[in-house]
Amino acid sequence: MKNKWIEMKYDTKLESWFVNQGTRSFVMHCGESFTLKIKQNEGIGCRLELGSKWYIILGPEGVRLDLNPYQVYQIQF
Repeated sequence: MKNKWIEMKYDTKLESWFVNQGTRSFVMHCGESFTLKIKQNEGIGCRLELGSKWYIILGPEGVRLDLNPYQVYQIQF
């Protein structure tokens, strides 16, 4: 059974992405891999990275996508 989709949000004070799982919050780190939801119950594997700003590397093709700090993303581990 797949894990439930959870929200990944940007914290402007920490300048970092984080997820909430129940009553606990976790800061995301460079190199962390997860599945990013792209449509209803479908996702694509990616890896979180930090250059001059946060971005993800998508799929086996290695496509780079900048993350929008005002957007909430749905992810699975």
